[in-house]
Amino acid sequence: MEISAGTAFAVHGRTPHAITVPSKSPAAVTPEVDAGWGWTASVCSGSLCLLMVRSACRRVLNRVPAKATDRRVVVTGLGIISPHGTEKEEFYDNLCKGKSAVKTITKFDPEGLSTRIAAQLDDLDVTGYIDAKNARRMDDVVKYTIVSGKKALEDAGVALDSDGFAKLSKERCGIIIGSAMGGTSLQTSIDNMDKLLRGKKLSPFFVPYTLVNVPGGLLAIDLGFTGPNYAVVTACATGNYCIASAANHIKNGECDLVLAGGAEAAVTRAGIAGFVACKALSSRNDEPERASRPWDKGRDGFVMVRGRECFASNPWTMRSREVPQFMPSTWVALTHVMHMT
Repeated sequence: MEISAGTAFAVHGRTPHAITVPSKSPAAVTPEVDAGWGWTASVCSGSLCLLMVRSACRRVLNRVPAKATDRRVVVTGLGIISPHGTEKEEFYDNLCKGKSAVKTITKFDPEGLSTRIAAQLDDLDVTGYIDAKNARRMDDVVKYTIVSGKKALEDAGVALDSDGFAKLSKERCGIIIGSAMGGTSLQTSIDNMDKLLRGKKLSPFFVPYTLVNVPGGLLAIDLGFTGPNYAVVTACATGNYCIASAANHIKNGECDLVLAGGAEAAVTRAGIAGFVACKALSSRNDEPERASRPWDKGRDGFVMVRGRECFASNPWTMRSREVPQFMPSTWVALTHVMHMT
C-alpha cells in the first residue's frame, strides 16, 4: 500500500467490531477460519485513517490473552482529509473520475518561485472535532491529524460518544503518526529566527509545533490514549512505516488499538522554495491539472500536497457484520535509494 501524503491507523482489538469480508474472499469468515485475501490502495494526497484490530476472539469470549502469533491485523475504518475531499466517498469518487486537485497556490503569494502550483487544502471545517480556541492556535497538520483520526474511529464504529469507545482500555490504545516535513514548521522556524535576530519575543508554540510527534501527541491527549505514542519519519514512506509499526504493536500483543499514519501541511513558501532549489518540483504552472505525471516521458518533477489519511484497523476475528473490512495488513520494508531526492 502506498500513501505519500499522510496516513493514520487505528489498530484495536478489545471490543468486537463489524467487519464485512469482500465477496472475493476465498474462505468463509469464522473465528476458526483465517481466510487470506489481498487488497492494495494508492493514495497520492490527503489524510487517511484506518482502525486495525487483532485477531483475538478468545480474549473477548473467554478473557484468555491471545498469543501474538494469533493476532491478524485488518482495517475496518477510513478517515480522510484531502484536497479531493474530506469524506472517503467523495475522495474515492474523485480518484475514479481522474480529477486533479492541483491548482495555482493561494495559501501564500508564490510570486518569484518557478513553481506556483500545488494540491493545497482549502479551509477545513473542524466543527465537532476541535474546539474554537485550539483551532485558532493549532498548525494545520495537527488539525488534519485530529479530524482524520476521529473520522476513522467513527467509520470503524467506535466514535467518541459510543459504548465501544467507552469500553476501550486506553492504556492499550496507541497512536503512531509521522510526517516528512510536518506543517508550517519550516516556515515557522524561519519566521521565528527572524524575530530572534531582531530581538523580538518568540511564540510559546514555536518549539512544540516544530516537533514531528506533536500531532499524534495532541490526538492522544484528546482521546485519552496512554499506549505507545511516537512518530516515524522516512520521507514519502512515512505513513507506510507508521502503519507497519502500529500493526506490529497489535500483532505482538502490546496494543488492542493503534491510530497510525502520516500527515503533511508543508505547502508554504519555505517548503516550496526548498524543493524548487533542488529542482524536484514540476513547474507546469500553465496547466496545473496535468502537472502530476509520474510515469510520463515529459515529467518535470512532482507536486506538493497537503492532507492526511487515517485507517481504522481491527482484529480479524473481532468483528461484527456492520463495519466493512478493507484490507489485511501485511508489509515488507525494502531500500532502493539511488538519489537524495
